[in-house]
Amino acid sequence: MRKTILSSNEYKQEPKTRVYNITAKPYQLDLLEEFLSVLQYCGNVGASRELCLSIDGDGAALFKIVRTDSKEKLCEHPEGNDKITDGEPVKLRGID
Repeated sequence: MRKTILSSNEYKQEPKTRVYNITAKPYQLDLLEEFLSVLQYCGNVGASRELCLSIDGDGAALFKIVRTDSKEKLCEHPEGNDKITDGEPVKLRGID
């Protein structure tokens, strides 16, 4: 499992709430909620896991995600979302 190296400043940050509107088909939203539920559970019980979420690139998974608590855009992949290639796994930073 890949570990994220946090600076002491990042590690000491207080939790913060962000609000999003997510638009997708109902079954897709249900699957996203299942993923978020597992993410929350692992954090609550202290279970280190690598979570995988598969997205079919046929154009059916058209999520629209808008941050509503700020005018800031969503954080992109550290190398840039335009560097994501078809069929290759996308590795993100771990959550510590």
